[in-house]
Amino acid sequence: MSHDLNIIILAAGKGTRLGVDIPKPLLPFQNINLIHQVINTTLKIDVGIKLSIIVGHKKEQVIEYINECFPKLEVEFIIQEKQLGTGHAISEYLLQTKNSSRDVMILCADTPLITNDALNLLLEFQKENELNAAGLSFITNNPFGYGRIKREEDFLGISIIEEKDACEEEKKISEVNSGIYLVKRTYLSEKIKNIDNENKSGEFYLTDIMDKTENCNFIALDNGEKIFLGVNTMEQL
Repeated sequence: MSHDLNIIILAAGKGTRLGVDIPKPLLPFQNINLIHQVINTTLKIDVGIKLSIIVGHKKEQVIEYINECFPKLEVEFIIQEKQLGTGHAISEYLLQTKNSSRDVMILCADTPLITNDALNLLLEFQKENELNAAGLSFITNNPFGYGRIKREEDFLGISIIEEKDACEEEKKISEVNSGIYLVKRTYLSEKIKNIDNENKSGEFYLTDIMDKTENCNFIALDNGEKIFLGVNTMEQL
């Protein structure tokens, strides 16, 4: 198998709203834990991969766990000392990585229900449409809290508007972001330089690499509301 794909798992977060002491990626889920479930899914997709995991909060515990559970898996750990947003995490990845795969797929450690079918579909969608950046989305009757997928009428591309920064009209959009992306490395390296933290969260959003004037697109999955469920509260867990 070729190694044209580098999968990055974002696992640096603190999970403040959960009110627990253990790192968020290590929260128990289906007899293992969140990040274990996500890694298992990535190992089932149809292409050879290299795996990079971005760690930060209590990073030693996360690294130790992964090394113990996956002793034969070659994993690159990227250190994000300060959690300044997903865009900052990927900037740190680009600075530290030794991987040079043509494409980069970005996942979150706290979405354990994702399927290899969904990830394979994203790979096919990006390849068939020759996209600089692709992502998975879904339609929901309750889009509160999610980034909205704002499509251009002429279909040149899309933008992602985060909940805190959306106007009332944008908040009515029912197509929302899953947080899973597949991006050409050259495009990612170029676009990440231009993002800033001038938003209501004061964070660097990875979603800002989606440029409505570029060849970027999202595919909405029918079962997305179920498989993209993230863990931000104990109720969701």
